[in-house]
Amino acid sequence: MLRGDGMTGRPALVAVSGPPGAGKTTLARAVAEALAWPLVCRDEIRERLAVTGSDSTDPNLKTLELFFREIGELLTAGKSVVAEAAFQDRLWRPGLEPLTGLAGIRVVRSVVDPEIARARISRRAVDDPSRAVHADAELLRRIADGQRPIESWVPIALDVPSLVVDTTRGYRPSLGRVVEFGAGVSGRRTLCLGSSVSWVVMSLSDYLDITVAEAERQWREILSRQGDSENRPRINHTPVETLLAGAVRVVANVRAGGGDGRTFPFPVPELARLFRRKPNGVASKVQNLSGVPGRNRGATTDIELGRRLAAEPKLVATTYRVVVTAARNVGIGTDRLSDFLGLEHGGSMVLLGQEEIDEADLQTAVEREMRQRLMENLETDGATERALMRMIRVGQSAFASEVLRNYGDACAFCGFTLGDGRRPTLLRAGHIKPWRDSNPRERLDVANGIAACPTHDAAFDTGLMTLDTAANHLVVRFSPRLAAAVNNHPATAFQFTGDGLRQRIDLTVPVVAPEDRYLAWHREQVFG
Repeated sequence: MLRGDGMTGRPALVAVSGPPGAGKTTLARAVAEALAWPLVCRDEIRERLAVTGSDSTDPNLKTLELFFREIGELLTAGKSVVAEAAFQDRLWRPGLEPLTGLAGIRVVRSVVDPEIARARISRRAVDDPSRAVHADAELLRRIADGQRPIESWVPIALDVPSLVVDTTRGYRPSLGRVVEFGAGVSGRRTLCLGSSVSWVVMSLSDYLDITVAEAERQWREILSRQGDSENRPRINHTPVETLLAGAVRVVANVRAGGGDGRTFPFPVPELARLFRRKPNGVASKVQNLSGVPGRNRGATTDIELGRRLAAEPKLVATTYRVVVTAARNVGIGTDRLSDFLGLEHGGSMVLLGQEEIDEADLQTAVEREMRQRLMENLETDGATERALMRMIRVGQSAFASEVLRNYGDACAFCGFTLGDGRRPTLLRAGHIKPWRDSNPRERLDVANGIAACPTHDAAFDTGLMTLDTAANHLVVRFSPRLAAAVNNHPATAFQFTGDGLRQRIDLTVPVVAPEDRYLAWHREQVFG
């Protein structure tokens, strides 16, 4: 049996190291997934401690203790491991050296230009709230004060095989070479763990040309898995799982990370239970399929597949129906896999909320993102620009879907609904603070959205009416123009009085209530 330490049967420990911003977490995840080995990540342990609390006055020391304890337990059980941390020599060598008796250790050292590392740190500090526990802001302050924590990082000094990987643009050497190094393999080959293949490079046709029979086979394999556990080897995502993750992008904006205690939007928890995976693992796969290289954790196939699905919504519908049909054929009912796209029994794949985005505003947003990518020395070719544009449009559709779900697929102002939750729908899911005036995070924030029928959406969107905040409800307020129309025209009054409009909106209906800052912006900037 091929184990981590070449052909000796001894488990392996691949220590992925590097200074802040060197891309070591992204690389470690890719290597662990390719090898189907457990991943022990220092930052994830630190995030868990932030949620559960620590009995130590120094959570960093407690993190260090738990990090090496988890690695030791896995190696003692005979499991090969990928471990990710800074692995600076002075602090980390005392914990790593004793493990040489349990495993064959190989060190992967991520390197990158310090300016690119600094740009990555700045970006993630803004984009990822979970980074607050890692003191990125303090790190940036030290850099601003003239200190050089990236350049002064000291690699671990152990007499073990090591490989330097430049993460500036992709990986040099290639990810395949890094995986082979980690497994102790020379020459390109398919790696196996026991009798099951653990590293197989999929082609796009494995996903896009999937048949019902093949999907049924994959579902049976998924259903035969044991329940998720910390010690279960990492299992690569099948095309069935990956295609459903791609479909999730249309209906939910998903961010991975933040530890096991965080919550994820529908249908991520449902899919995690069905796949026997952690919700964060499903969220990572959804995020990998953005189609935009550089910041996501996806392999090349994920990026290519994400681009195809974003460019051709019909493919999403076609593959979704194949996968869901196969699921039903093997006994997976709607209680375990809901028809979250509303396309199982027909209908067309429609991206919701696109009328909110003006082409000029979209182009401005893409250009801003491309300038940021240029600063970070990430890909800025034409394919990436097109992928960014599609990613924004898909993100808007996911925002609209989440807002409609938040309001029970009914108009907040009058209760209008088709009642079946299917797409397309007559409802609108608009921004309270308009898309063009919102930053990227606000554009995807469900608390910045409200579901409405076309008439009431237009009245709110154009400032003919607004919402005032009360204790546990919102109060509708008319502009002078709309108030006059209601008084003078019976047809208008029919739409904006009595059963045609709720003067008071109960906040027990939406799971996520509109935030005051967005409502205040609407009252001050739009209403009138």
